[in-house]
Amino acid sequence: MTAAGRAEVEELIGLAIWPAVSVLMPTHRAGPAIRQDPIRLKNLLREAGERLMREGLQEPEVETVLRPGKELLDDRAFWRHQADGLILFLGPHLARMYSLTRPARERAVVGERFYVTPLIGALAEDERFYVLALSQKDVRLVEATRDTAVEVDLGDLPRTVAEAVPTEAPGQRLQQHVGTIVGAERGLVFHGHGGGRAERKEAVHQFLHRVDRGIESLLSPRDAPLVVAAVDYLLPMYREVSALSGLLAEGITGNPEGFSAQALGARAWPIVAGRPGARRARAAGRYRELAGSERTSADLPVILRAAQDGRVDELFVAEDAEERWGTLDPDSGTVTTREEPGPGAEDLLNVAAIHVFDRRGTVWVVDRESLPDGTALCAIFRY
Repeated sequence: MTAAGRAEVEELIGLAIWPAVSVLMPTHRAGPAIRQDPIRLKNLLREAGERLMREGLQEPEVETVLRPGKELLDDRAFWRHQADGLILFLGPHLARMYSLTRPARERAVVGERFYVTPLIGALAEDERFYVLALSQKDVRLVEATRDTAVEVDLGDLPRTVAEAVPTEAPGQRLQQHVGTIVGAERGLVFHGHGGGRAERKEAVHQFLHRVDRGIESLLSPRDAPLVVAAVDYLLPMYREVSALSGLLAEGITGNPEGFSAQALGARAWPIVAGRPGARRARAAGRYRELAGSERTSADLPVILRAAQDGRVDELFVAEDAEERWGTLDPDSGTVTTREEPGPGAEDLLNVAAIHVFDRRGTVWVVDRESLPDGTALCAIFRY
């Protein structure tokens, strides 16, 4: 059981099944409190079963849907390997479960689609970051999260100084290695005809500049945190030429050639984790700057219509917010609210989060005290 990636969340959103049961709860990594976690799940499954019965399902049908969750109750190994939260998605012939890195408010939600807001929020908090591995022989870009790491295809991006700055005479190959020049800085030593130290340094700068511009289009979002892994003399040289707003001051010093993508991601994670809530803090600051203008709102119907139209850039949802049941007409944009769940009704906060996620906006699930307006939700519009 792992955290969910974007592709998995997209799949869950696209599933058209009834009933879609979502069970959320806090869990514990160690200590006596672990023994209470199965009891919490048992109570939540009972609550979900009662809701399913009220929706018209018969007891055998309810048992079929909830059985995968009930099978976890006596699985001691399962409960010994938890993070801080757990979310289960149960439906006919479907059972998925994911860990969360922050506690989830206990709730059992029954509807026509899954309650994926916590997973969407986790994608923003456990933000994607990148590791740029620079060495004499190769350039690699690794896309990573706290739990995953995969190498990005760099296409035609130059991998060496010689590829980026092919200035040598025909038939001459520029060779390079790390060495020490008497009376000079430790750095690149080039073997070839001509070219002084200044020219060599300029060639390296051009190479790093091309790498920097080349990877910019590969970062998503463009301001995603970037950790550079390189030998000590390349780190300050890269920072000097880089125009990337997400470049972090701290890097991984040493030759990265022997490290796998997973190893690079693991070494970079403590650096990225040292910036808790950095992107969220910037988003909250943007909201405060724009508050009172047409670029922000804390009105649910207004936000829903804007989210459906793809105008929401940042959405803030309180993690303790109660469900807001209702419907959003996809054609007219009319929002109808209800006091209780019922046929056709959905949690409108979840609907808003799904629309923002689908249109590449960012959804933050935070403590209510952290919300810029202190309400259940608020949003920043793109225009």
